[in-house]
Amino acid sequence: AGGGGALELRGVGFASEPIQWGRELGVTLEWHAPGTIDRNLTAFMHLVGQDGHRWAQSDKPVTDADLVPTSQWPAGTNAEDRYHFGVPAATPPGQYQLLLGVYDSSTGERVPVYVDGVEQPDGVVALDVTVGRSPIEPKVESLGLDVIAPQALSDEIQVVGLGSAGAVEGGGVAPLTVVWRAIGTPQYDHGVALHVSDANGDLVGTARFLVITPGSPTSTWQQGDLVRGWYEVPLDGRAVAGTGSVAIELLDEEGRPALGDTRLATLPLEITGPQRTYEDPQIGRRVMAELGRGRMRLVSADVPQVLEEGATELPVTIVWQAGETMAVPYTAFVHLVAEDGVTVVAQVDAQPDAGRRPTTSWLPGEYVVDRHVIELPPDIRRGRYTVRAGMYDPSTVQNLAVTLADGSAAPDGRAVLGSVELGE
Repeated sequence: AGGGGALELRGVGFASEPIQWGRELGVTLEWHAPGTIDRNLTAFMHLVGQDGHRWAQSDKPVTDADLVPTSQWPAGTNAEDRYHFGVPAATPPGQYQLLLGVYDSSTGERVPVYVDGVEQPDGVVALDVTVGRSPIEPKVESLGLDVIAPQALSDEIQVVGLGSAGAVEGGGVAPLTVVWRAIGTPQYDHGVALHVSDANGDLVGTARFLVITPGSPTSTWQQGDLVRGWYEVPLDGRAVAGTGSVAIELLDEEGRPALGDTRLATLPLEITGPQRTYEDPQIGRRVMAELGRGRMRLVSADVPQVLEEGATELPVTIVWQAGETMAVPYTAFVHLVAEDGVTVVAQVDAQPDAGRRPTTSWLPGEYVVDRHVIELPPDIRRGRYTVRAGMYDPSTVQNLAVTLADGSAAPDGRAVLGSVELGE
């Protein structure tokens, strides 16, 4: 690992092979420092499946047996360092990669990694490892599922339960985990389809996967196996928060419903957002400009009237109101314009609410609070500046037309939010 003094990885050892879930994985790394190292380094290890999903992770400062960090190692130091991390229960047996790398402990920045003089992608060394079938039978209650509701999809395969690994929100991607049980011996390799409905019962997302668990196809499952799969399902931005559902459908090797009568397992799913408001939040100065001939309205904006000399940022808050549903994820822009009314001295362009509320997720009548921060150039002059904003289609970079409250058209599709005095 280059940068600030080289660190060599000379060997890797495992406490047990193959790796098995249900117990900690012990790894020993053998380090050598040809010279001194001017920083403290932290090593990381990621256990990654064939689909790129990270099943387990460990981060630990690189030290010697006396816990001395790398910045204090003399040249020529040899050290063995031991790492431990748990492999989650129901991790499918099969082939994985263990990704090894190091980063600067103070900044989190990965340092370059070279093998035989060739820099490695993403700053990692990839080792092929095998996860074996564990003799330990976990309790279903310990699997971290949100819902446990065993339902058979066939005479061979049962859905045990469902969980999520993060926020499940309209306009985002639902990170779902399903635990399966082999109640028989599957004869061929199944796929799966997941259909998500929102709190109103409307279908808001579907995803199909030709293999239930990449690297561990169902034809390799043995009766009694518990196997976990991870799935990402894109959700329509108009999904209504509340208790929805996931319908799980078994597919055959061609991606078609596996059974003529198409048995489904249906489990509840909490859709956590987006949280919507239909009441004006009453923020800042009223603007009441219409964009895109009714697509949306710029209701109001909060702009500081004064910034002290030496300020580096200008915070701006905009309140939008949706006029209709939109298929285009419009980008908001905020310009800081000089006194000549033409020169843009600083700007920010971003999806509303830092990408959390794309316009494709808006419903007619709802208000969206959108916060931006304009980075000010270090050589900006004192004086009064105007703040203007609007929206554009990112595929064409064409601003939406803006009609002001008095019915006139705003130049170049930019509405005035207010003015700010810099340097008082």
